[in-house]
Amino acid sequence: MPILPGVVQVEWAAVLARRHFPLPPDFQSLEQLKFRRVIRPRTEVTLTLSCLPSGSGVEFRYASDAGEHSRGRIRFGA
Repeated sequence: MPILPGVVQVEWAAVLARRHFPLPPDFQSLEQLKFRRVIRPRTEVTLTLSCLPSGSGVEFRYASDAGEHSRGRIRFGA
């Protein structure tokens, strides 16, 4: 059964975060990563990105009409 892999969800969040926030250049770590629902083909999801107060990373959340699919925190460093 096809699904959107978690590694792709994290990569998309990291790429889009770098486009929209002034973040340090290097990926450092993942924190509080949770996958609650699989994302199947043709599922419309919304990705919400929030810059951490320290400016060193982002929180991300994928959600659809079915609820939350995944969430986590990506830290970046120099």
